[in-house]
Amino acid sequence: MRAYPVKPQSARWRWFTLLALLLVCVCATTAQPDQARFFFLTFRLKAGALTLVKARVMPGTLKPQRDGTQPDALRFVLEQAADESLWSRRLDDPSVQRLEYEDPDHPGQIKSKTVQLDDVEFIVRAPYHPNARQVVIYREHVEIPVDGAKAAPPVRQLLARLPLPAE
Repeated sequence: MRAYPVKPQSARWRWFTLLALLLVCVCATTAQPDQARFFFLTFRLKAGALTLVKARVMPGTLKPQRDGTQPDALRFVLEQAADESLWSRRLDDPSVQRLEYEDPDHPGQIKSKTVQLDDVEFIVRAPYHPNARQVVIYREHVEIPVDGAKAAPPVRQLLARLPLPAE
């Protein structure tokens, strides 16, 4: 058998080159930069007391998050020092759960019930800031404006000021 050299202009060579370029482009665009990280904070709310169970710095990009929609919510603030906010997010209270179930008296109809849990564990994702030293949590109440009236500032009650562990 005689082997023939691959000519650069052959179709096989062009497909190989195209595939190699495509692979390089995909690898270059999906690589995470070294500084793309976020906090993964695990909290526990038990009998009104809030504790930080675990804080980890995770690699990756933080996806966009929406603020809480309920009038009563929790405000999480990453601080560099006291009253030096780096990031803030308002989240619906995880201890308040809305349950839905079928009405036993009227089959096919759905009933709902709001339940207050005494012990709940939940996770908050926050952008990584190397200067963040503590997370401050407030219980925040917002009055919903009626008929175009100007909204009153939220009423905040400090729940906890927790130090973040060193990286």
